[in-house]
Amino acid sequence: MIRSTSLIVIGIILFPIFIPNTVAEEINHKSDIITSGKYGKGYRYNIQGWVYIHIEGEPYERGYQYGYLASNEINDIFQRWINFEYQRVKIFKLSKFRNPEKLWDFFRLKANKSFSKYIPDEYIEEIKGLTDGLNAREINIFNRNIEFDDILAFQFIQDIDYRCFLYPKKRFQPLRRLYFNINQLISKDNDDSHSGHCTAFIATGNATINGEIVVAHSSIFPHYISERCNIILDVQPSKGNRFIMTCPPGSLWSQEDWYQNEKGIILTETELYPQGPWKKRGIPKGVRSRTAIQYSNNIDEIIDLLIKGNNGLIPNEWLIGDTKKGEIASIQLALINKPIKRTFNGFYWSCSIPHDIRVHSELWGVPTFLFRILSKRLPQILTTDTAEKFIELGEQYYGNIDTNIAKKIMSTTPIYEKTSDCKVTCSKLIDRMGLFVFMGRPDGEQYTPTDQEKKKFQGITELPSCGWLEIYPPKSLPINIKSSNSLTEEKNCKVLWKYETENAKNIDYSKSTVSENIVYTSMSTGNILTLNTNSGTLNWKDKIDEKIIDSVVFKDLYFVGGENGLYAFEKETGKIKWKQFVGYISCRPVIANNLVIAGCYNGNIYAFDVSSGKISWTKSFIEPTIISEPSKNNIFVGAGDSCYAFDIDNKEIIWEFKTNGKISASPKISNKDVYVGSWDGNLYALDSQTGNLKWTFNTGWGIVTTPALSKDLIFVASNDNNFYAINRENGNLEWNFNCKSAIHSNPIVYGDYVLFGSDDGRFYALKKIDGDIAWSFTPSYYIKDDALNYLTTPILSDPFVKDGIVYISAKGTIYALDVQTIEKQEIALKNSSFNLFNIFIILVSILIVMILISIKIKKKQISR
Repeated sequence: MIRSTSLIVIGIILFPIFIPNTVAEEINHKSDIITSGKYGKGYRYNIQGWVYIHIEGEPYERGYQYGYLASNEINDIFQRWINFEYQRVKIFKLSKFRNPEKLWDFFRLKANKSFSKYIPDEYIEEIKGLTDGLNAREINIFNRNIEFDDILAFQFIQDIDYRCFLYPKKRFQPLRRLYFNINQLISKDNDDSHSGHCTAFIATGNATINGEIVVAHSSIFPHYISERCNIILDVQPSKGNRFIMTCPPGSLWSQEDWYQNEKGIILTETELYPQGPWKKRGIPKGVRSRTAIQYSNNIDEIIDLLIKGNNGLIPNEWLIGDTKKGEIASIQLALINKPIKRTFNGFYWSCSIPHDIRVHSELWGVPTFLFRILSKRLPQILTTDTAEKFIELGEQYYGNIDTNIAKKIMSTTPIYEKTSDCKVTCSKLIDRMGLFVFMGRPDGEQYTPTDQEKKKFQGITELPSCGWLEIYPPKSLPINIKSSNSLTEEKNCKVLWKYETENAKNIDYSKSTVSENIVYTSMSTGNILTLNTNSGTLNWKDKIDEKIIDSVVFKDLYFVGGENGLYAFEKETGKIKWKQFVGYISCRPVIANNLVIAGCYNGNIYAFDVSSGKISWTKSFIEPTIISEPSKNNIFVGAGDSCYAFDIDNKEIIWEFKTNGKISASPKISNKDVYVGSWDGNLYALDSQTGNLKWTFNTGWGIVTTPALSKDLIFVASNDNNFYAINRENGNLEWNFNCKSAIHSNPIVYGDYVLFGSDDGRFYALKKIDGDIAWSFTPSYYIKDDALNYLTTPILSDPFVKDGIVYISAKGTIYALDVQTIEKQEIALKNSSFNLFNIFIILVSILIVMILISIKIKKKQISR
């Protein structure tokens, strides 16, 4: 795991050394930016602040794909690491390293001399391929081509740091080590003394809500490096297990130490404090962990490979889970002591504090009896505020832990403090190799560098939080992978008004609907707002203490689905008429037969009486349910991998259609057809009566949005960064538009345009006929033509359009935008109104003429 140390942080504060501008200039590239694309069997996509990369095949082949597809991100992390280490190491060796290149030469030499002999041939070949892939993309370092030794050194930066600068004394030296550790501890506050050692927990059996394994981990490291560690690497080797890890770009092992493989094994860790004794000979931690996840099928094999060749450098506590058996384990791995505990029922937390006194004693460099005396004088060495909070929350949620509770635990202070990401998974997710990830601090607060950090670390940026993302790897090589390396054209939009909420975060968004000139908006934060459609002024507002998923208006009520259940608000006053705590509402509620119907995360569908909230009926499915708008007496349900036609009156399933991936978005119904997307990357057109397949359209990755319809076309967005227009009759592609990231915003058709938001930070209005941009809107951060793909405000809001105005939200602000097109019905209505007016004028004119003629005739008659 990537780590910082307190001593170095002190040094940086006391001895600011500014980096010459030449450092950044000496590491450069001449290549276009790749946002999505493929090379051989490898492919990559940007998604909600992350970069998903799949590599596959023989070792050299995998390495080449990796280097080629992640070239710009690797170039960025190289620059950051060299700048970062130059700052840190100059404190100790000011005269020896006169410039960054000299320092890097030292790292190259040490990596080759100390670690190359412990790297298996398979990973040597990966490094060779990675080197050649980078050179194919013309990535340079110090005005020369990338070499094998550069990639080798990059794999072991932290190991060299610890070995050569931070902890160069490897032997057991009690007095010297004790003095160093105590001095380091008392020089800082309690938790700061353990900065950079991550947080994690794992639970199973009677600790979780349904007995499955639940695990979570957050990384801690200076943001200059950690904000760049946004790679989700999916490795499908020719030998061993397919596995996923999060890592810095270009790393062959996680460094953040989050792994999961296709055999149901999860592996994560936190670094223990302080560093104990170590030895020169031995296999580095990264090599051992990568080998373990790739070649292990159970906990015993994982532990054996973690222990084999252990050199004691970077001691850690590994948390391990086997989802096939429901067993979890912990091994505290120091050089000498390696205590192991295992269970089928329990909660293990980890955050730099050893749980075993023998490990404590070894790391502090004193015999056990002396450590007992020391710990009485310095009790802070036995715990931290983070450890105490883990203990408290573990007891509070014991028996009820699931992925949603895991997110809450990891978003609680002080657990989230100093973190830069979060990963959560469970047994059901791992069955599909899935997980939840969060880029940024999981409580949603943004990191902003200080002026001092900006001077020290060239290229450091803000790290906006990008929200929770559910992700599954493709089961097979996608057919359609569209590449993009061009800058998206920006075109102006017209903002009619905006409403800003207080204390907004980058992850805050809303779902809106309009009724009787009022915008009803439910925020992800729990805020509920009603705004005037013309001015955006506030009518009334309320708040529920939970995340809101979606909402719907019906008659005089506004229904809001949240994490705990469904609420019915009176439209005029905002008063709650009724509420039902049935669990996490998983999609937009729908109205049918005077019932409000809601799908739940627990797999149930509930039908409530609109007026009273009384439960009319329920239907249970095995997995979270996503429901469509009703069609006659049917709704269409996505649950797990299947789409079901469900008869509301008879409460029975009519048919089932099974896909090859999870369904995460509501099906779309139109006349006799049902359209549903899946994580297998396919859009399916089904006969609504029989469930028979009409056609399939394959995209490059999962579809997590509901399609939009327009006459002969169906529009669908994909996580492969593309937006597609497809012929409804035969499923053929008419056109596609490439964004700079995935799409989680449901598209909507209005007039001549189709509208949607993207994770790249842009809201798009495309012409239906050809996919050209009519206009676009960037409310905050957006992905530019550079490698900073974590610097974005994903547009997660579903647009709602009425009367020529489209309503969206981002970063806690609701926007009313001019659509700049008009529906044909409105044109027809206006034309109709115009024609009626003309007829009226003509008739009035005729009447007037007739009256005048009549008057004239009468006058003539009188005159006679």
